[in-house]
Amino acid sequence: MFIILIILLAVITIFTTAIYSGIGQFTLTTRNSYVADQATTLADSGIDLVLNKLSDPQYSGNETITSPQTGDIIIAPLQSAEYADTRSVTSTGCVPDCSSPFATKRKVTVQIAKEAKEISFPYTIHGTQTSGTPITLFSTGITGNVHSNGAITCALSGATSIEFVIPPTTCAGATQVANQPLGPMTTQDIQDWRLAAQNGNTPITCTTPCNLNSSITIGPRKYIGNVNIADNAQVALVGPIWITGDLAVTAISTIPRLYINPSLGSCGTVIVVDGRVSFGSAINVEDSGSSPLKGYPLIVTEYTGASDAIRLSGTGGSTLEGIFYATAGRLSTSGVTTITGAVVSNTLALTINTFTGGTANNLQPARFCGLSTNWVVKRGTYKLSK
Repeated sequence: MFIILIILLAVITIFTTAIYSGIGQFTLTTRNSYVADQATTLADSGIDLVLNKLSDPQYSGNETITSPQTGDIIIAPLQSAEYADTRSVTSTGCVPDCSSPFATKRKVTVQIAKEAKEISFPYTIHGTQTSGTPITLFSTGITGNVHSNGAITCALSGATSIEFVIPPTTCAGATQVANQPLGPMTTQDIQDWRLAAQNGNTPITCTTPCNLNSSITIGPRKYIGNVNIADNAQVALVGPIWITGDLAVTAISTIPRLYINPSLGSCGTVIVVDGRVSFGSAINVEDSGSSPLKGYPLIVTEYTGASDAIRLSGTGGSTLEGIFYATAGRLSTSGVTTITGAVVSNTLALTINTFTGGTANNLQPARFCGLSTNWVVKRGTYKLSK
């Protein structure tokens, strides 16, 4: 009997020891998990800190921030063809602090980028007027789709497809369609870009036309009056522009350049012109040069006067890589041999040799930066490690 009692006592002791050991192990595991969660939360707070700091347009976003509990928060520029001003951010959280040899550490790495507005341009050439003949087109080569909300007159070859809503048409192979798509931007969209330009920097008053005649980086900015792009101009766009008057090219001896700053990557930006856009002489309008995706300048006007809202009449020396959009007036070309991008207008009169647009140039959708100063974490880039 005594031996049985000893055996039972031993069994009870073993079970009791196992239970206490399990409880201890569970407590330790729970504590470690809790501390690890604290460290992760601290690391995440470093990402939030960077997002908040980058909301200041004057902040470069290239530095290492050090604190006892968050350790090093490393912010570095990242070359990206898909997003503008991309940053790689690595943030470390430590409990109790990063100087302790027994600290629990968690490291979070993300990519963050400036928020962009997406606008789709499904048609290389789009006439939005719903009556009459919005499009008169003469071309020897179009890559992309042509759509007229009314009738269309053309002599061309090479278009991927030609759509019209209202007969008749002189275009071989054209298809009549029932839908009448509106333009890709609403009046409110355009007003939002005006406000973004106005709120970015102090407006400039052009008592006489403001002449851009040197190497200059502009945007976001509002110009009150007329703006001329003159000889020797090298104008880099980094944000939206609002011109309350006309935008004209007045260069005589040299071909000026208006382009998306490469720092924007595949993100273009917008120039809103309240008056007319008149490219009366040659100019090079250029995309961001990124690959494979590109950022394009979008030049839009709501001008409703009797003369052309947009007139592209530069010589054959011009390079026109952009989107030209007249919401209510006419867009015409003369002497322009090549456009890469898209044109959208109430009515169009186009004489051009080569026109490349649509999916060939990432316009479905195209991305434009400057409407928002917000930075966001790119989906799929969050990585957590010890």
